[in-house]
Amino acid sequence: MGAFGGPDIITDGLVLAVDAGSTRSYPGSGTTTTSLVSSNTGNLTNGVGFSSDNGGAFTFDGVNDYIAFDTTITLPTANLTSVAWVKLDSYLSQNSSIGFSPDSNNTGFRVYAISTTSLGVWTKVGSGSSVTAIDTTNGLPLNEWVQVAFVLNGTNGKLYKNGVEILSGTFTQPSIITNAPVWISRYSGGGYYIDGKSTACMLYDRALSAAEILQNYNAQKNRFI
Repeated sequence: MGAFGGPDIITDGLVLAVDAGSTRSYPGSGTTTTSLVSSNTGNLTNGVGFSSDNGGAFTFDGVNDYIAFDTTITLPTANLTSVAWVKLDSYLSQNSSIGFSPDSNNTGFRVYAISTTSLGVWTKVGSGSSVTAIDTTNGLPLNEWVQVAFVLNGTNGKLYKNGVEILSGTFTQPSIITNAPVWISRYSGGGYYIDGKSTACMLYDRALSAAEILQNYNAQKNRFI
């Protein structure tokens, strides 16, 4: 997978993988990024930038920029994993979406940064029930790279920070997200942007184990930490 992460990155079940550090995913300029494991492309919308720091990262101003994948991927969301590296410059009044956030007819999920002491997960099924869980002791520090991962296995969800589980709970199972648009640094109709950098974003159609989450973290930590 080239500069994306090397041979130790888990690829089983990987359906989207975007990394500004790989020229196969993003050449360093332009408004399109390509998934390293599929033909899906994402549009850098409203001025997403590029930084060569840490091998390459997308930069977001927190105002209205995001990456949009209008994809034909169907996710069996009873089992999924979302992973991303992020470095926040500031916290916004509207909680910032971390990594991939798929949404179809108001059915989907997102991980969001609230403050330096709080990190949350939200899942929803249409106009029906939604579940929010927040860890109030393990938020994201500013100006520091952190890997965040969310795993949903049935209705059991787990949130990881730098390869370590920090939250576990029961979540609404979004069932299947069909032909869903998928965003980085956005959720649903708009908003929930980030002010900072993000890259090495991965989306799996299965629940990764704790050992696999740690393996992905160890495979890339020397690049970021």
